[in-house]
Amino acid sequence: MRISLRPVTQRDWKSILEMRNEPQVRSACHDTSIIIYNTHREYMKKLDTNPDAHQWVICYGDEVIGHVKIIAGELGYMLKKGFRGKGLGIKFHELVFVEAKILGIKKLKDTIKVNNNASLNLALKTGFVSKELIYKDGKPYAHVLEKIL
Repeated sequence: MRISLRPVTQRDWKSILEMRNEPQVRSACHDTSIIIYNTHREYMKKLDTNPDAHQWVICYGDEVIGHVKIIAGELGYMLKKGFRGKGLGIKFHELVFVEAKILGIKKLKDTIKVNNNASLNLALKTGFVSKELIYKDGKPYAHVLEKIL
């Protein structure tokens, strides 16, 4: 099967929210709460009007399996349960890097919670470099990484 990206449309909003509310995805987010549709809809509307926000759904053949976005140079993504750990991350990262270059983005930042080893390893494999460690309440909270495109 072929991995591809396509721009997010309003028809994708519900499936993006369903992915976002999966327990494993929520645990990787800075806000781990369950998001309700009205809150999500308002957030997506803001992204649609933000010139510094770019987002795509990740497709595996014809099936939407994930969501990836760049907001003001910060990368964020999520994959549906059942598609993680299969090597798809490297492929969609490569596609996002191409899109970012087309948009004129020269550097990406990624902030990954310290307990998210899978995402940290993926970031390092795709060329991100660790820049700093963020502390929260005196404890290590997240890695800040950067990739020059």
